[in-house]
Amino acid sequence: MTAPIVRVLEHYFEGWEPPAERSGWVPTLCPSHPESRPSAAVNFGKGAVRCHSCGFRGDVISIIREMEGVSFADAQRRAAELSDGSHQPLRGQPERQSGRRVFGRPGTGERAQPVPPWLRR
Repeated sequence: MTAPIVRVLEHYFEGWEPPAERSGWVPTLCPSHPESRPSAAVNFGKGAVRCHSCGFRGDVISIIREMEGVSFADAQRRAAELSDGSHQPLRGQPERQSGRRVFGRPGTGERAQPVPPWLRR
């Protein structure tokens, strides 16, 4: 199985070849500029790449966002398209219902108890 960072780099930078070693930060040629000696490193576990020469860096989502100029959500969808189906999109957060009660029942506007004299104006 190919790591998502490899698929993204191969998609946007034709001719980039991933290193054979797959543990930790592995030296590689930078995908964003031509060079003869490795100045970049890729980490398959973290899904990230960084170049010490030109400053190119990022993970799957940030590379897609920069290359295509899209939002985070669009970059996530694009990453899912580039993946082999193992990508699970993030679930949205459930709607939050306020349970805060200052006086009375929430949402009714009525007060359960009269306002104490020291709080009246």
